[in-house]
Amino acid sequence: MDLLNTLQILKQSKAGLFLHQQGIDTSTAAGNAVFHMLGVFAEFERAIIVERVNTGIGRANANGTKSGKAIGRPGLKTKKLDVARAALAEGQSIRVAALVAGISVGSAATLKKEMAGGSAA
Repeated sequence: MDLLNTLQILKQSKAGLFLHQQGIDTSTAAGNAVFHMLGVFAEFERAIIVERVNTGIGRANANGTKSGKAIGRPGLKTKKLDVARAALAEGQSIRVAALVAGISVGSAATLKKEMAGGSAA
């Protein structure tokens, strides 16, 4: 946790942290305790947010979204993929195949890798 590491570095340097507007002075026991509690609450809040986001994503994957649309970017149309495959099979470069099919160069490169027997991520 960066907050505690920062405080440890300050202590090793024989320095304290004074936050005027919050009224926190880490050179005192009470200020140090408040500073640590703020760190604990911040960590807890972040964990709760991550948990809620993951729960929402899981629910959307299981039940679909309110609109009924799938989550994520839609896949490429089969016709475009077939055009790119044909161009690559004819020996065209990845860039030319992408241009002819109307897809990105990255998608054409992935397609070529799949055609060569490699795995696509």
